[in-house]
Amino acid sequence: MDVRELARWRLRTLRLAGPGFGAPEEAVRWLGAVQSQDYGPAKWSIGIRCTGIRDADLERAYTEGTILRTHVLRPTWHFVLPEDIGWLLRATAPRVQQLNAFMYRQQGLDEPVRERATDLIGDALRGGKSLTRKEIGAILAAAGVDPGGLRLTLLVMHAELEGVICSGPPRGAQHTYALLEERAPQARRLDPDAALAELTLRYFTGHGPATAKDLSAWASLTVAQVNRALDLVSGHLQRLELDGRTYWFAEPPPTRSTGPDVAYLLQGYDEYVMGYGETRYLMDTAGTARPISDRPPYTLTLLFGPHVAGRWKRMLAKDAVTIHTALYAALTATQRTALNVAADRYARFLGRPVTVAEPVTVAEPPVALTDRKLSAAVVTVTARVATGERFAAMSVARKLRLCPPSASGWRRRVSLKRSTRMCSRASRNSTRCSMPRESRSSSTFDRPSK
Repeated sequence: MDVRELARWRLRTLRLAGPGFGAPEEAVRWLGAVQSQDYGPAKWSIGIRCTGIRDADLERAYTEGTILRTHVLRPTWHFVLPEDIGWLLRATAPRVQQLNAFMYRQQGLDEPVRERATDLIGDALRGGKSLTRKEIGAILAAAGVDPGGLRLTLLVMHAELEGVICSGPPRGAQHTYALLEERAPQARRLDPDAALAELTLRYFTGHGPATAKDLSAWASLTVAQVNRALDLVSGHLQRLELDGRTYWFAEPPPTRSTGPDVAYLLQGYDEYVMGYGETRYLMDTAGTARPISDRPPYTLTLLFGPHVAGRWKRMLAKDAVTIHTALYAALTATQRTALNVAADRYARFLGRPVTVAEPVTVAEPPVALTDRKLSAAVVTVTARVATGERFAAMSVARKLRLCPPSASGWRRRVSLKRSTRMCSRASRNSTRCSMPRESRSSSTFDRPSK
C-alpha cells in the first residue's frame, strides 16, 4: 500500500468511484454532512455520487425538507438530514461557537444580545412560518437589535448553532429559515458521548482512510475530543500505518483498478477537497499542482482519477452551459474522452446541454516541492484561490511565493496587519497540512445566497 493506492481507496469510499446512490438523501447520510455554502455547485456534490439524479430532484428534496441546510461542523453551511441535524449540532456546535467568539466580540455581540436575537427569531418563525434573512433583519431592527454589517450573518448563525432554526422552503430564488423543531421533528437527540461516537463512525465510514487530524479539521474538534471519540469507536474501525501516520477506516480497500482514469468535475468545496486537513496532499501525490489565476476565476476542481489535474469554471447561458478548464498538463486523447464523458454526466444532471471549450494549459512551471506538507499547501492554495477562503489561501501563497496577480485585490479587502498575523499562525501550525480554520477570517463567512 502506498499513498497513490490510498488516494484511489479514498475516492471509492467517498463514492466518487464505484456504484452510485439511488437517492440524494442516501449520499448525505453516507457522508454525514456536505459543505454547501455555494448552494448551486453544492447540489452537484450530491448529484455526482448518485445515479440518475437531476438538479431538479435536489431542489425538490431541499424544498420538501428531506435535506436541510444549516451551519454545523465548521462556521459554514452544510447539507444534512433532518434526523441527523440534532446530534450533529450536539457534537460540533459548541466548538463552532468558540471559533466564532472573536467575531462576536468584534461585532459587539455579547451573550445577552445573541440570546435576545435568537428568541426574537424563534418567536417570529413559530407556527410554521418561514422568513428570508432580510426579513429577519427587519424584525431584529424593529426590536432594537442592530443587524448591520456582519451582525445579521452572525446572529442568524448563532440561532442555527443553538438548534433553534435551520433552512426553510425556498421562496422563489431566495432561501428562508424555519424553526428546526417544526422542520425536523424527527431529529435524533443523543448525549454528548453518543453524538461524538456517531460523528466519528460516520466520518471514517464515509471518508476513510483518514487520520485523527483529518477528523479534527473536518469537524472542528479539539485533540482531546478526537482522542475521546476514537476511544469510544476504535473497536468498530480498522487502522493502517503508513509513512508514520495512522489511517482509520471502516471499509476494506477496493480491488486495484487497471482501466484509464475517470475525469471528475468537482465543485470547489466537495468533500474530496474539504473533508481532510492533514492528508489533503493525497490529491496531488504527483506534485503537479500550480497556481491558476483568471477572471472570472477557475474555482472548481478537476480530477483525473484521484489526482488534481487542474481547475474548471462554468459559464451559464439561458439554455446551455460552457465548461472552461485550466490544466496543469496537456490532455491525452484518453483524458479528453474522459473529460467529455464527465461533461455529459454533468449535462444530464443539469438537464441542459454542456459544451467543453478548448482547454487552457497553465504556463507556469510546477513548484518543485519535496516536503509533503508544502505540497499540501500548494494544493490548498490552488483549491482555494478566488473562493470564500481566498484570504487564508493568500497567507500560504505568500509563504511559498505563489501569490497570483489578484493578490493585490485581496490586500484592498483585508489589512496588512491581520494578513501578517494569519501568515504567522499558518506557519506555526506545522502539524496540519491545510489552511487556518474557516472562522479565522471574516471574509470566509457565508454571503447570503442569491
